[in-house]
Amino acid sequence: MSTRTITEEDKQNALRLKNLYNAKKKDLGLTQTSIGNELGMKQGAVAQYINGHIALNYEAVIRFAKILQVKPWEIDPTLSVLNPVGEIKTQEVALDVKQTLSGSGKPQTKSITIRYDGMPDQLYGFEADSDTYSPFLKQGDIAVIDRSLQPENGDDVLIEFENGHLAVGELVKQSAKEITVKSYASGDERTKPMEEIANYDVIVETKRSQRNRARRMNRRPEMA
Repeated sequence: MSTRTITEEDKQNALRLKNLYNAKKKDLGLTQTSIGNELGMKQGAVAQYINGHIALNYEAVIRFAKILQVKPWEIDPTLSVLNPVGEIKTQEVALDVKQTLSGSGKPQTKSITIRYDGMPDQLYGFEADSDTYSPFLKQGDIAVIDRSLQPENGDDVLIEFENGHLAVGELVKQSAKEITVKSYASGDERTKPMEEIANYDVIVETKRSQRNRARRMNRRPEMA
């Protein structure tokens, strides 16, 4: 299930995948069912990727490319982060922090730099402007999400509701109709219908804020 709107780029990637599948399936003895078995998903999910109903993230592109025996960039030409042997490069990524988790006020931190091995143009930063989600996030910490990743149960996720509110928690389970998340604010598990949710995305990095800490003037005496 996709957690974001299908873009024209997503449709073009799906079309390239579909064309490669149709060109390769006879020679490689592939079916959507056999691909699903290898990827650990149902045939229907494979069909949704191929027909552009689920957006291909970079992990899915790499896995489909391996099965079809093609280069990942033959499916998604933007995958310039890959080296010639198909390994993902970790790179320095700078991103703006434009929103606070409470939605009120502007972030104190304007931008951060992290090392990441995914799609840099799909990264977004959110600043915790309170200790509501402590100890997972304390005031001033940054949660970085990757909107290209398909959330899986057990992931830390940031949920954006249709009313504009944000929440942070652990994804417990998900379906086409609803998701259940363990809230980091209250510790409770909460189930929300999908019609109330605009997006829910994987938190891939937490950047701790730099705090002024008191320094010890004298070392503690050594134990005898």
